[in-house]
Amino acid sequence: MAMELEEFARISKIPLALLKKIARAGMVENPLSEKDILGLTFLEKIRGNEGLCKVLLYKHLVKKSKMARVAYLNTIDLETKWERYVFSRFYNYNADEKGGRNLKMSRVIEDLKKYLNFEPNHFQIKQLYSVRKKAYRLRAEKKREEQILPKQRI
Repeated sequence: MAMELEEFARISKIPLALLKKIARAGMVENPLSEKDILGLTFLEKIRGNEGLCKVLLYKHLVKKSKMARVAYLNTIDLETKWERYVFSRFYNYNADEKGGRNLKMSRVIEDLKKYLNFEPNHFQIKQLYSVRKKAYRLRAEKKREEQILPKQRI
């Protein structure tokens, strides 16, 4: 039962770009064997389970800076490129620098169409709002932590 990478990407939550990267690294073959499909299915389950992923990737994450670890763990449950893009837009947007104006969802949707060639449907737009909510919540938590523990200068 051989399956091409593109075919597997259509039925999987793993992006095609990541599958191609895994294939270039020699971890799987194209077309995928049954053994490859089993391994990728396991990877897909790990990738979607935040708690399990934290445990399994601990050794890998320890080598990263704290900022890189936090960024990775904040976006681990975002499955698609466009979700991660929207998260980063809302998380990194500074309204104070923009004259107090908030970032509008319509602007982000226009940018998705322009830069990622992706037009979200009704259900995906609802998902965009939940990603925005998550980004705002995490940004507020970060701001509270900075107020409690201001950066000490040496």
